[in-house]
Amino acid sequence: MKDKHHPIRSCIVCGKKDYKSNLLRIACFKQKIGLDSEQQLPGRGAYVCLEGDCIKKMTIIKYVRKLERALRQHLTFDVIEDLKKQIEGVLRRG
Repeated sequence: MKDKHHPIRSCIVCGKKDYKSNLLRIACFKQKIGLDSEQQLPGRGAYVCLEGDCIKKMTIIKYVRKLERALRQHLTFDVIEDLKKQIEGVLRRG
């Protein structure tokens, strides 16, 4: 019997590789950018570690630029602020 395949992705902040299910996905779908908690949305995506400081660092300009490159989208100030609120919600929930 074959083992089920588990995709591996890299955190855009620290570069650590981990199973896709252990990372938080940020997706760009229909020109909207947000967290994809179900990891089911089509379109470009980037992954961030849930542990450590990686998720907290996502609003620092250096990492916003990495996110722009990964999603192939320019992020406006409003989009960054909305993403920051979504990330803070994830941090509060644990």
